[in-house]
Amino acid sequence: MPDRSDVEQALAGLIAGTLYPNGSASDSVVGTVCKVYRGWPVANALESDMEQGIVHISVVPIAGAVRDRTRYSTEWQGVSPPATVTATVNGDQVDFAGAGGSGQVAGIGVDGRAYAYRMRDGDSAALVAAVLAAEIRADRPAVAIGSSVHLLNGRNVLARVVMDGQGGQELRRQQGGFRAGFWCPDPVIRDQIVGLVDTALAASTFIDVGGWACRLQLSGESSTDDGAAAGLWRRDLLYTVEYPTVMIETLPAMLFGIADVNAVDWIG
Repeated sequence: MPDRSDVEQALAGLIAGTLYPNGSASDSVVGTVCKVYRGWPVANALESDMEQGIVHISVVPIAGAVRDRTRYSTEWQGVSPPATVTATVNGDQVDFAGAGGSGQVAGIGVDGRAYAYRMRDGDSAALVAAVLAAEIRADRPAVAIGSSVHLLNGRNVLARVVMDGQGGQELRRQQGGFRAGFWCPDPVIRDQIVGLVDTALAASTFIDVGGWACRLQLSGESSTDDGAAAGLWRRDLLYTVEYPTVMIETLPAMLFGIADVNAVDWIG
């Protein structure tokens, strides 16, 4: 992620957003119906739409245009989003708040021991407190009241909630060629639409492809001006897009660390 199909989708989305800034439910900025899609147009549908004044814009890869551009570090990079549940320590009491979700782990450390619960979607703060209190009772007194855990003279009380992160490693970077084909019923609307799209994409040095910044450059263009007989005028804009091949993995977060201090395990 991303791959060639994601680049095609991103380019089609940029073109559609240029022509329909208020969404496809509204009119296009040129007042003409424009169909933007990946892949080549179907001949029968294209001919029928040209007769009705409908524009087709296709986005396809250019065969044989892929080049290896790997040159960056392949070190893992990751981010950890904030948890949706919070834990607050008040003396020997731990108060939980918020709504749980998968990928989150809540934990309590007390009297040198750690207890943890991996949440599921829809878990309430009260459920988190009840589960942790039940774990702790196997070793010492603890009771859950609402969304709080009372530890009854607990010492060195800690409480945390962490969230699994997402990590990515760029394995390879490649440059691919892509063709945006504009199939129009007359040369005037063709030139108007191509001008708008060309300007919009020229302002996009980098485009978002699946959350990754990918460099976009114009590499060429071509026009067909003999469409009078066929009732179809075409112009192509050719682009190169540099995009990575990435390995994505879930990275568990550390809840508590354990260190040996004066021959005694210390949870922190």
